[in-house]
Amino acid sequence: MWDGVERLRIVVDECGGTSMISSKSGQSVSSINNWLRGTEPKFTALADIAKATGYSLDWLATGEGPMRLDEKPEPSESEFMCVPRYDAAASCGAGAFLDQAPILDEIPFTPVFISKKLGRSTIDGLVLIDARGDSMEPTIADGALIMIDTKPAAVTSAVYAFTYDGALFVKRLNHLPDALEARSDNKEYPPFIIEKHQMDNFKILGRVVWVGHMI
Repeated sequence: MWDGVERLRIVVDECGGTSMISSKSGQSVSSINNWLRGTEPKFTALADIAKATGYSLDWLATGEGPMRLDEKPEPSESEFMCVPRYDAAASCGAGAFLDQAPILDEIPFTPVFISKKLGRSTIDGLVLIDARGDSMEPTIADGALIMIDTKPAAVTSAVYAFTYDGALFVKRLNHLPDALEARSDNKEYPPFIIEKHQMDNFKILGRVVWVGHMI
Protein backbone atom coordinates (compact mmCIF):
# COMPACT_ATOMS: atom_id res chain seq x y z
CA MET A 1 0.00 0.00 0.00
CA TRP A 2 1.28 3.47 -0.89
CA ASP A 3 2.49 5.34 2.20
CA GLY A 4 1.34 8.72 0.88
CA VAL A 5 -2.39 8.05 1.18
CA GLU A 6 -2.85 10.24 4.25
CA ARG A 7 -0.87 13.08 2.70
CA LEU A 8 -2.97 12.95 -0.45
CA ARG A 9 -6.11 12.83 1.67
CA ILE A 10 -5.02 16.06 3.41
CA VAL A 11 -4.60 17.73 0.01
CA VAL A 12 -7.99 16.48 -1.21
CA ASP A 13 -9.80 17.52 1.97
CA GLU A 14 -8.23 20.98 2.09
CA CYS A 15 -8.70 21.70 -1.62
CA GLY A 16 -12.39 20.87 -2.02
CA GLY A 17 -12.53 17.16 -2.81
CA THR A 18 -11.52 14.81 -5.58
CA SER A 19 -13.52 16.60 -8.30
CA MET A 20 -11.82 19.89 -7.53
CA ILE A 21 -8.38 18.27 -7.51
CA SER A 22 -9.19 16.57 -10.80
CA SER A 23 -10.22 19.80 -12.51
CA LYS A 24 -7.11 21.62 -11.24
CA SER A 25 -4.55 18.92 -11.96
CA GLY A 26 -5.91 17.13 -15.02
CA GLN A 27 -5.87 13.79 -13.21
CA SER A 28 -9.10 11.79 -13.34
CA VAL A 29 -11.38 11.39 -10.36
CA SER A 30 -11.15 7.60 -10.64
CA SER A 31 -7.34 7.71 -10.52
CA ILE A 32 -7.37 9.97 -7.46
CA ASN A 33 -9.82 7.61 -5.72
CA ASN A 34 -7.57 4.65 -6.53
CA TRP A 35 -4.59 6.46 -5.01
CA LEU A 36 -6.65 7.20 -1.90
CA ARG A 37 -7.31 3.46 -1.60
CA GLY A 38 -3.58 2.74 -1.65
CA THR A 39 -2.54 2.40 -5.27
CA GLU A 40 0.75 4.20 -5.80
CA PRO A 41 0.53 7.05 -8.34
CA LYS A 42 3.20 7.92 -10.86
CA PHE A 43 5.59 10.66 -9.84
CA THR A 44 4.42 12.83 -12.73
CA ALA A 45 0.83 12.61 -11.46
CA LEU A 46 1.91 13.77 -8.01
CA ALA A 47 3.83 16.60 -9.65
CA ASP A 48 0.64 17.72 -11.42
CA ILE A 49 -1.29 17.70 -8.16
CA ALA A 50 1.44 19.50 -6.25
CA LYS A 51 1.72 22.19 -8.92
CA ALA A 52 -2.06 22.67 -9.06
CA THR A 53 -2.60 22.89 -5.30
CA GLY A 54 0.47 24.68 -3.98
CA TYR A 55 1.66 21.72 -1.92
CA SER A 56 5.30 20.64 -1.93
CA LEU A 57 6.06 17.76 -4.27
CA ASP A 58 8.78 16.50 -1.94
CA TRP A 59 6.32 16.38 0.94
CA LEU A 60 3.53 14.79 -1.09
CA ALA A 61 5.82 12.12 -2.54
CA THR A 62 8.03 11.35 0.48
CA GLY A 63 6.65 13.15 3.55
CA GLU A 64 9.85 15.17 3.91
CA GLY A 65 10.29 18.94 3.98
CA PRO A 66 7.64 21.63 4.37
CA MET A 67 4.05 20.78 3.46
CA ARG A 68 3.42 23.86 1.33
CA LEU A 69 5.63 25.66 -1.12
CA ASP A 70 5.31 28.93 0.79
CA GLU A 71 6.54 27.34 4.02
CA LYS A 72 10.20 27.29 4.98
CA PRO A 73 11.73 24.34 6.83
CA GLU A 74 12.82 24.82 10.40
CA PRO A 75 16.45 25.91 10.45
CA SER A 76 18.95 23.28 11.48
CA GLU A 77 21.11 23.79 14.53
CA SER A 78 24.04 24.74 12.30
CA GLU A 79 22.01 27.60 10.80
CA PHE A 80 21.47 29.37 14.13
CA MET A 81 23.69 32.19 15.34
CA CYS A 82 24.33 31.77 19.07
CA VAL A 83 24.76 34.88 21.22
CA PRO A 84 26.39 34.38 24.65
CA ARG A 85 24.37 35.27 27.75
CA TYR A 86 26.44 36.58 30.66
CA ASP A 87 25.72 36.57 34.37
CA ALA A 88 24.99 40.25 34.93
CA ALA A 89 25.26 39.87 38.71
CA ALA A 90 28.94 39.01 38.38
CA SER A 91 30.09 42.46 37.26
CA CYS A 92 33.19 43.41 39.25
CA GLY A 93 34.17 46.95 38.47
CA ALA A 94 34.32 49.40 35.61
CA GLY A 95 35.30 47.75 32.37
CA ALA A 96 35.68 44.30 33.91
CA PHE A 97 32.27 42.89 33.09
CA LEU A 98 33.00 40.91 29.94
CA ASP A 99 36.33 39.70 31.31
CA GLN A 100 35.07 38.48 34.67
CA ALA A 101 31.37 37.65 34.31
CA PRO A 102 30.79 33.97 33.47
CA ILE A 103 28.86 32.90 30.40
CA LEU A 104 25.65 31.19 31.49
CA ASP A 105 24.65 29.79 28.10
CA GLU A 106 24.19 30.74 24.47
CA ILE A 107 20.86 31.80 22.98
CA PRO A 108 20.22 30.86 19.32
CA PHE A 109 18.88 33.43 16.84
CA THR A 110 18.19 32.91 13.16
CA PRO A 111 20.20 34.82 10.56
CA VAL A 112 16.90 36.33 9.35
CA PHE A 113 16.29 37.82 12.81
CA ILE A 114 19.82 39.20 13.05
CA SER A 115 19.55 40.68 9.57
CA LYS A 116 16.01 42.08 9.61
CA LYS A 117 15.69 43.14 13.24
CA LEU A 118 19.23 44.32 13.88
CA GLY A 119 20.47 45.14 10.38
CA ARG A 120 23.57 42.99 10.84
CA SER A 121 25.16 40.12 8.98
CA THR A 122 27.13 38.78 11.97
CA ILE A 123 26.76 38.54 15.74
CA ASP A 124 30.24 39.92 16.43
CA GLY A 125 30.15 42.03 19.58
CA LEU A 126 26.63 41.00 20.63
CA VAL A 127 26.03 39.77 24.18
CA LEU A 128 22.96 39.05 26.29
CA ILE A 129 22.22 39.76 29.93
CA ASP A 130 19.12 39.57 32.12
CA ALA A 131 17.72 42.91 33.23
CA ARG A 132 17.51 43.46 36.98
CA GLY A 133 14.95 45.73 38.67
CA ASP A 134 12.16 47.97 37.42
CA SER A 135 14.04 51.24 36.80
CA MET A 136 13.67 50.97 33.01
CA GLU A 137 10.04 49.89 32.91
CA PRO A 138 7.98 49.92 30.76
CA THR A 139 10.74 49.74 28.13
CA ILE A 140 12.68 46.97 29.88
CA ALA A 141 10.86 44.76 32.37
CA ASP A 142 12.50 43.16 35.38
CA GLY A 143 13.93 39.84 34.20
CA ALA A 144 13.79 40.70 30.50
CA LEU A 145 16.54 39.43 28.25
CA ILE A 146 18.45 42.32 26.70
CA MET A 147 20.93 42.26 23.84
CA ILE A 148 23.89 44.62 23.89
CA ASP A 149 26.11 45.66 21.00
CA THR A 150 29.55 46.02 22.56
CA LYS A 151 31.34 47.36 19.49
CA PRO A 152 32.73 50.85 20.20
CA ALA A 153 30.63 53.67 18.79
CA ALA A 154 29.86 57.30 19.54
CA VAL A 155 27.37 57.73 22.37
CA THR A 156 23.96 58.95 21.21
CA SER A 157 20.72 59.47 23.10
CA ALA A 158 19.92 55.79 23.53
CA VAL A 159 19.81 53.01 26.13
CA TYR A 160 23.21 51.72 27.21
CA ALA A 161 24.64 49.18 29.60
CA PHE A 162 27.55 50.59 31.56
CA THR A 163 29.52 50.19 34.75
CA TYR A 164 29.90 53.06 37.17
CA ASP A 165 31.61 52.92 40.55
CA GLY A 166 31.73 49.13 40.28
CA ALA A 167 28.00 48.65 39.60
CA LEU A 168 26.25 47.63 36.40
CA PHE A 169 23.54 49.96 35.05
CA VAL A 170 21.16 49.99 32.10
CA LYS A 171 19.99 53.58 31.50
CA ARG A 172 19.36 56.17 28.84
CA LEU A 173 22.42 58.33 28.37
CA ASN A 174 22.17 61.93 27.25
CA HIS A 175 25.02 64.35 26.59
CA LEU A 176 25.37 67.40 28.78
CA PRO A 177 28.17 70.00 28.64
CA ASP A 178 31.19 68.14 30.11
CA ALA A 179 28.96 65.40 31.59
CA LEU A 180 26.52 62.58 30.88
CA GLU A 181 23.02 62.26 32.27
CA ALA A 182 21.85 58.72 33.10
CA ARG A 183 18.06 58.60 33.10
CA SER A 184 15.57 55.82 33.92
CA ASP A 185 12.36 55.31 31.95
CA ASN A 186 10.57 54.66 35.24
CA LYS A 187 9.90 58.21 36.47
CA GLU A 188 10.09 57.08 40.09
CA TYR A 189 13.87 56.91 39.71
CA PRO A 190 15.63 60.28 39.51
CA PRO A 191 18.40 60.76 36.92
CA PHE A 192 22.02 61.07 37.98
CA ILE A 193 24.91 62.95 36.45
CA ILE A 194 28.31 61.53 35.61
CA GLU A 195 30.72 64.44 35.65
CA LYS A 196 33.83 64.68 33.53
CA HIS A 197 36.10 64.10 36.53
CA GLN A 198 34.17 60.88 37.34
CA MET A 199 34.77 59.27 33.95
CA ASP A 200 37.60 57.13 35.27
CA ASN A 201 34.95 55.15 37.16
CA PHE A 202 32.65 54.92 34.15
CA LYS A 203 32.81 52.41 31.28
CA ILE A 204 30.25 51.81 28.55
CA LEU A 205 29.67 48.14 27.80
CA GLY A 206 27.49 48.81 24.77
CA ARG A 207 24.17 49.99 23.42
CA VAL A 208 21.01 47.97 24.09
CA VAL A 209 19.69 46.94 20.67
CA TRP A 210 16.96 44.41 21.54
CA VAL A 211 14.73 43.51 24.45
CA GLY A 212 12.87 40.24 24.95
CA HIS A 213 10.07 40.76 27.45
CA MET A 214 8.75 38.15 29.83
CA ILE A 215 4.94 37.99 29.91
